[in-house]
Formats: sequence, structure tokens, C-alpha cells
Amino acid sequence: LKRLPSATRSLNRQESFNQGYADADKPDGISAYEVSDSDSDDTDDDLQETDVRYERANVDGHVISYTGRGRQPGVCQLLRSPICRTFNYYEVTVTDCGEKCAIGVGLAKRNYPLNQMPGWRVGSVAFHCHDGKLFHERGYSEMMATPAQQGDVIGCGVDAASFDYDDNADEVTVFFTRNRNEIGHTIVTYPKGGLFPTLGFLSEGEAVSINLDAKWPPVEHQDDEAARRPARALRHEPNRLQFDDDRDILYCKSTLEGGVGIFQDLNYAISKGSNYFEVTILDLGIKGAISIGVASRHYPLDQMPGWSSGSIAYHCDDGMVLKGPTSGRSAYTPTDAGEVIGCGLQFIQGSMKRAKVFFTRNWKLFHESAIEIPPGGFFPTVGMSSAGEEVKIDVEAKWPPRSTAVSASRWERVHVDGNLIEYVGDMYRNVGIFQSLSRPMNREFSYYEVEIVDYGMHGTIAVGLGPKDYPLHRQPGWDTGSVALHCNDGRVYPHDDESNESHVDSIVESDVIGCGIDFEQSRSASSKGAVVFFTRNGKELSRTRVAVPKDGLYPTIGMHSDGETVKVNLSVVWHQSSSHMTDRSLGIEVASSRVHIEGNQVAYVGDAYNQVGGVQLLSHPLSGLSRYYEVKLVNAGERPTICIGLARRGYPLECQPGWVADSIGYCCGDGSLYYNGNRDDQLLDPATKGAVIGCGVREKRNKSGQLRSEVFFTQDGKELKRKVAVDVPVREFHPCISMRRRGERVAVNPTARWNETDTNSSKNSDLFLRAERVRTRGKTVEYTSDQFGHVGAVQVDRQMSESFPYYEVRIIKRGSEGAVGVGLAKKDYPLDCQPGWAPGSIGFHSDNGDLFTGDGFGRAFGSSSRPGDVLGCGIDYADKKRKEITENSVVVFFTRNWKRLETKTEVPVPVGGFFPTVGMHSKGDVVEVVTKATWPPKKNHAYTNPLADVDEIELTELPD
Repeated sequence: LKRLPSATRSLNRQESFNQGYADADKPDGISAYEVSDSDSDDTDDDLQETDVRYERANVDGHVISYTGRGRQPGVCQLLRSPICRTFNYYEVTVTDCGEKCAIGVGLAKRNYPLNQMPGWRVGSVAFHCHDGKLFHERGYSEMMATPAQQGDVIGCGVDAASFDYDDNADEVTVFFTRNRNEIGHTIVTYPKGGLFPTLGFLSEGEAVSINLDAKWPPVEHQDDEAARRPARALRHEPNRLQFDDDRDILYCKSTLEGGVGIFQDLNYAISKGSNYFEVTILDLGIKGAISIGVASRHYPLDQMPGWSSGSIAYHCDDGMVLKGPTSGRSAYTPTDAGEVIGCGLQFIQGSMKRAKVFFTRNWKLFHESAIEIPPGGFFPTVGMSSAGEEVKIDVEAKWPPRSTAVSASRWERVHVDGNLIEYVGDMYRNVGIFQSLSRPMNREFSYYEVEIVDYGMHGTIAVGLGPKDYPLHRQPGWDTGSVALHCNDGRVYPHDDESNESHVDSIVESDVIGCGIDFEQSRSASSKGAVVFFTRNGKELSRTRVAVPKDGLYPTIGMHSDGETVKVNLSVVWHQSSSHMTDRSLGIEVASSRVHIEGNQVAYVGDAYNQVGGVQLLSHPLSGLSRYYEVKLVNAGERPTICIGLARRGYPLECQPGWVADSIGYCCGDGSLYYNGNRDDQLLDPATKGAVIGCGVREKRNKSGQLRSEVFFTQDGKELKRKVAVDVPVREFHPCISMRRRGERVAVNPTARWNETDTNSSKNSDLFLRAERVRTRGKTVEYTSDQFGHVGAVQVDRQMSESFPYYEVRIIKRGSEGAVGVGLAKKDYPLDCQPGWAPGSIGFHSDNGDLFTGDGFGRAFGSSSRPGDVLGCGIDYADKKRKEITENSVVVFFTRNWKRLETKTEVPVPVGGFFPTVGMHSKGDVVEVVTKATWPPKKNHAYTNPLADVDEIELTELPD
């Protein structure tokens, strides 16, 4: 390169570089490190400010060629500017392949050794033209494309979304193109000082022409909206799957005998800038065997994602999440048509080899697990295997959805991922701020909490309140109009007293810091301003008074050192009177520091396995009508440490219920029963994730006639056999739950009820022969599917006969459509059909009062039903004896509120006979099935439905 005169150095670096390339008057024989005589006095400055460094290469204008002998690589690095948001792409044209075409095109750190091909050493990545492989850091390679030829145009760039507004980044997505078609992505660490265009050569005669002004997408397509996106690089077998690029719809052509079809979109490598995609299930086809996940670039096309290593996927047909052939099998519910499944990666700061993969269902997170990132990264992958399967793929979806509270927030120098906030700024210069602007603090929203997920280097996390326009480079508490508790020193800023002594010894990871406003005290005080208080793990620390700005105070969180990460909860409630954390529905007033309460859920956040964390529900003593409560295991390992039981008020929460006197507890992991410090040898049934465990108290008289309390446990609607007589009065027992393993989480229903009329509750669990898309608990049946249009049904395990001619169904709660069908059906009747829709069945439907007799067509029969109504169905065997009826037919009748509907219907009896069958069709439907009913009734019912004028009733239910 000819060195430019000193007068022209006032030009920017880009202009100088381009002008040097374009200068045609360069004298022969001058190397890159030589200067003209007129500049000899500035030689040292020129060497430091040169825009190119190279070895065993020659630069002639825009052409760069290899001058070595093929023994050592020749490298040329262009230093005009590191790759950034505004300069993120360049191209080279292979003008001469030389002997081997061993040309490397990529990026490397500033001081990359000039005797190593890019991609061979740390801090570099490159596409090698002679074999079509991607080389990443330590010489590790993988196939990316076919070898390049003379005349090919190879491009290299970085996704601009990888950078923040200050051009800072921890990891970036590097992509490569060939003849202006993208051929692959990979994720690399962004080194200090940046990445620079770097070329490598290794055989005689190799030469390229470089274009540093190239743009991606190509400039000639920018006027065409459809062409702005580069041609999509897709992997799939056209004879198995077909993809409609215009509508982003993928469907399976025919059932694949003994195999599957795989689809991959190679244009969208999973990266920090594009870490999530969604798939809408349009049609389940014959099998519904659709799998959604991520896989490596060269994942086999005949293996479902999740079957082999280098992949993880959720399978819609059986609800399993699979991660390779030997690990990661997690069971969830299968998927219905119309549902939206999402998959994404949460990248771990400082690591480019591991990440956390997560799955969502209808925009609710349901699975997370750690995974190794394969070389070249992960790509969106969908698998299918039966005809008719059809999905819509959205690779530009975002998580969390824009409709969440995070969208109504402002932040700077922090990374927001759902409710997780991570500091990503320069700790020596800038503060990172997150402020929620969804609503100012008020009487309805007076408190929020922050969990310390990662303390970081210095723990300079500040939790407080600030005005709407608070500067995003200042910690809350530093400027007027703000207040905050600073975790590193435990002080409240601005100073609330002359000494401003620390309010807490030391804040550590897993601590939960709360901040709120006591509006009652603020109103009663004579001075102006709001009374702001702070808490730690449910205990109040301090109070201070601050002036309230015109627009109010908003939750504001500050960070100032590497690694700091917090989890924000804007929905928790503070119980002002008792100064204990509580929830509107739970009433939890005592909780240890090792658990965290959110809504009706309790999660373990302690660090050590042997440290017990517990909660006790003081507002729900088991007395009067409240004699029973239930707990659902939301998240638990193969052998959970969750213990559920009862204890007297003031029970030490560092002990499991049952470990000490005046307590009893059931351990879910092994089914052990602990009472007053003793372990019962009669083990109960162990429980796993998804199980619903109940605990209750009933009063019974012993053989001496004394009234004593008996504690019993239930599991999924079935009462366990072991019961324990206790001396503690019922009024002194309170529900108590403990855990010992991080990640364990339960959902608590303190107002659940257990039907005491059945002395042998095990009969309830045996009441039903089959059930689908419903949840049964005793006699109660609840519809559980999220999608209207998918029928759920139960069938009683008892054939209709002269000894069992009649049963009844009480409508407890009417769902969105009230679509309950009561009738009879054959034993193998499909449970995705209402009784009366398919042959071998008859049913009366409560939503419209129509009668269906097996052909799918209804006819007017009665009126619609409401909550509280009792519908009956029976066979009139006496009518058959009186009249001439076909031998294989019976007369079926229906009742409503113990009044027989006038019309009787003759129907053929299917092989195997009729069984009572109840169908449901809308979310929220809840009924009770009574098999001991008789017809005609033993006594006259003067029935008036107390709920006849209302559409539904309040019913406390377990959360999904």
C-alpha cells in the first residue's frame, strides 16, 4: 500500500483505506510497511496507524494475493474498523484458485498471528474454500458447503442484532454467504478490541478481490420488500415434506412407513439476537407425531429431533421432551390442534458451549433444561411422520411476548429475558438500569420483589423506586426523587438518617428483596410524601419517607458489576398488618428464607440439599369446614424431597413436618410417614411430578367411645390406606409444607374439599372405567383441555342392568359453553365423542337440550341446563316386559331435577352392553356422577334450583 501524504491523514480511516486501494500510481516494489520519501519522517506513526497488516501476501489495490511457497500460510488482516453495527459485512471474489484454492475468509482478533490460517487459533472463525468447511477457534472444523470455485463471491458478516447501541457484545452470530446466498451461521465470543476481516492463503497462485462496501442483504434487492430476506437455506426431503415459503407452512405429504421427515431452516441460527421461534399446530394428521425443537446443522434427516445427540425437542403426540437417546425424558401433556409451541435458547454469559433451552405452550413456559451447544450452533427443527400433519413456522417470534409487562419498560446496559435481568455494561464506567413503566405504585400495586439470582463481582444491585424519567446511568437513590436499598452495603439511599447505618448484615444469592409503599401510614402522617419500606426474605428492614413526583414512583433496579442477575416479581402482595409476606389466595404468613412464594405456588430457593425450607398456612387451620387441603407437585425430581403434612402453630420451619413433636408429614419421595419424630414402617405410595397430594383431618370415636382426630392422606383423588390417630386438637393444626432441593415447586389449594360421605374413598378411584381430557377426584369430573372442540369424557366401570338401571349427574359448574352430555355408550366407545354422536350410544346434551341417538344429529328433547341441575339417565326394563320390543333393544329415558322427560327412546343394545358415559366440551365444566341414585326416587323431591338465575357458581379448583 502506498502511504498517503500527511495532509490527507485528516480523512477518516475508511476514506484513507479506500483511497490507498484505488491509487493506481503506486510505485512498483513498495511493500505494505514501506513509505514514500516524503513521509520518511513519520515512519513510526504510519506503522502504528496502518490499515492493513499482512505476511506472505501482496496487496495491489483491491486485489490480495499469496506470495509464499505453500509451506506456511499467508494472512492479510484489514484494520480500518472492527466489525460493528454499521460495518458488519464484507465480500471477496475468488479471482484465482491457485493450486488448491486453500483460501480462508473470516474474522479474527486484532493481533491474530500472521502465520496461522483464520479459524485455526482462538479468537478467529473462517470459511475455507478448498473443502467447504467452517473452522472455529482451535482448528475444529465442520462441513458448511461445497468447495468454492474460481469466480465465487464469498461473504462474511455479523448479525447487527448481536450488538447493543454502544457496539458492545459478549457473543455474536457470524454468518457466511456464497454468491449472495447465506450458507451458515455460528456463534463466537466477541474478543476485547473486536473482530476484523481476515484472509488466509496456503497454495501458490491464490488471489482474491475484496469489497469492503458490500451490504447484506444486497443493495440491489432493498427496493423489493420480498427480496430483502436472503434466499432461505432449507434442509428437508421434498419427497416427504413440502414447505410453502410464502406462507411459512410445512406439511407432511403421506404417512412415512418406518421413517420420519425433518425440516430445518438454516437461515436462522439460534443466537442472542434471534433466540426463539414458534410453531402453530394447524393439523395433527393421522398420528399427530410432530416434534419441535433445535438440532445441529447436519442432524440426520431420518431421525426425529430429540432422538439423537445434538438435538432436543418436544413431541406433540406423547408430550415427551427428548434430549438424545439416553437422557432428558420429561413427560407433559400431548398437544391439540390450534396450540402454539415455542422453543428458544437462553445463553449463559461467558460461555459459548452451554445454554439453557426452554419450551413454551400457548405462551406459557413449561420446560427448561441445560444443553451443550454443538459446533456451528443450533437451528430450528421440526419433525413429522404421518399424512395430514401441518404446521405454521414463525422464526421471527419473540420471547417474552410483546404484550407482557416487560414491553412497558425501559432499560439500558442490562439484558432482559422474561423476568430475568442481567447486567451487560462496562462495570468500570456505566450503571445498568431497569424500570417497569406498566403502572406507578398505587394502592392496588404497592409492592414488588427482586430475587438475587447471581450476586456478580461486587453485588452492587439496587432495588427501589424512581420517577418515570429517571436517568438510566444513575443508581436509584443517587438522584432526587428516587430511593433504593443497595445490596452491597445494606444501606438505603438517599440517607434516611444521619448515620445511615446498614439495615442488613449481608445479602447473598437467593435472597429476596422487596420494596413497597405503605399508603395507610402515608395518609395518616402529618408530613408530605410516601412511606417507602424494604424487606428481605419476608421480613421488614426499614422505612423512609420520600417525596412523590407528579407522575408517581415506578419500580427501578440498578446494577453495576459483571455477572449481576436478578428475577423480578411484580405480582406479589405484602400483608401490611402482620408484616409477613402473603398471597391473596394462600394466606401464607410464616415462611422460611429458603422458599419463595409467588401466587399460589411455593418454590425452594436454598443452596444446600440438607437445608429444609418450609411454609405454614396460619390463616387456614384445619377446623370447622376447613378440614382438608391439597398440594400439586409442579416441579419435582425423580425422588422429590417435598413433605406435606400438619403441624401446630409455631412449628420450626427448618424441620420437615413429622420430624419433631406435634406434627405429622408424608414424604413424597419414598412414601414415608413421619409422626412426632418417628418414621412409620408402613410406607405409603411415593409421588412424582404432577401428582396431587391431599391431607385432611376427621374426627372418629375409638373403641372406648372417645372422640379422637384421625389424619389421612390422598393421592390423585384416592385415599391412602394408612391413617394416624393423633391427640392434638383439630383447631391447633395448620397445613405445613417443606422442601430440600433447589427447583422443587408446588401449588397449594388450601380450600380444597374431600367428600366425607364415602367412607371408603378408594371406591371413588375405581368408579370410572376410562377417562380422557378430564380430571377425576372422587365422584367429581372436571374438563381439562384448553381447546374448545376437543371432547373429554368418562365412562363408569359398571354395566347397566336391572340391578343398576339408573344414574345421575349433578352439574356443579357450567363452563364457557356448558356442553355436558349425559347418556349411555358401548364399552369401547371413543372418548373424543359426546355420547350420541357415534353409533352405539345415546345422550342428552345440557347446552341445548337436544337428544342424540348415535347418528350425530340432535333433535329437540328438553331445555338447557344450569349449574345445580341434576340430570338422570336410565333403562326402563319394566317397559320392555310390558310391550313388544325387539330382543336386542331397550327403552332409555332421561330425567331433569327428578322429573322424567316425557319422550322415551328405543335403542339397540351394543355388544357388551351399555355403560354410563358423560361427555364434556368446554373449559370449566365440572360435574358430579352419582351411581347410587334410584328411580323412581325413594322420596318426593320438592326441588327448586337455588342457582337457576345464575350462570355459574364459585368453585375453588387446583391450578393447572
